[in-house]
Amino acid sequence: MKEDIENTSDSLKETRNVFIGAKVTPTQKEHIKSLAGQCGMTVSDYILSRAYNFKPKARLTKEEAALLQNLDDCRSDLVKYISALHGMSTKQRMVMFN
Repeated sequence: MKEDIENTSDSLKETRNVFIGAKVTPTQKEHIKSLAGQCGMTVSDYILSRAYNFKPKARLTKEEAALLQNLDDCRSDLVKYISALHGMSTKQRMVMFN
């Protein structure tokens, strides 16, 4: 049934123009807005995705993105070092590490 609803919506290119409301407390509203923001989604998109049992993942924070970039740079350096070591003779490697 879920697939039928999604396929129908996609195939007809329907626009979302019907409103469904729910009463929540101010704390609940802020929590939902926060969760949606962490996933880079609007509240409407977040609630709709959860209604279809999709669990959106939070995006990386700026700090996490910077750490990931740093890790990628480290990996790149390791690949370069390995490549340089493979280009050396055994004698050159022995001199370098002794």
